[in-house]
Amino acid sequence: MLGKIQIFKQMPMTAVRSFSSTIQEKSHLGKKSSSALDQTHSESQHHQYLKSKDPEIYNLINSEKKRQQETITLIASENFCSSAVNIAVGSCLTNKYSEGYVGGRFYTGCQNVDEIEKI
Repeated sequence: MLGKIQIFKQMPMTAVRSFSSTIQEKSHLGKKSSSALDQTHSESQHHQYLKSKDPEIYNLINSEKKRQQETITLIASENFCSSAVNIAVGSCLTNKYSEGYVGGRFYTGCQNVDEIEKI
């Protein structure tokens, strides 16, 4: 009888970074769009704000980011999201509790969350 299989293998991400860089170069021809530069600037402002308000949390977040960039953890339920997803998750949407389904929420004020979920 097979038991629960868990994979917690970590390996250097040199090959993954190389492959990812190749894809990025081909898709963007090595250039960042102005919106990507704006996004980077905005993220930098948020990081500086967090660093000034709570340096301990800021340092721990950076440590986790470094760990994710330098190793790969093969756990099926974990993902490496894009910057756009990280920004959306860190937005005012995290303040809203929206239990239920689109158009049938248990609480009021979910019309914007409903529209997002329809996309």
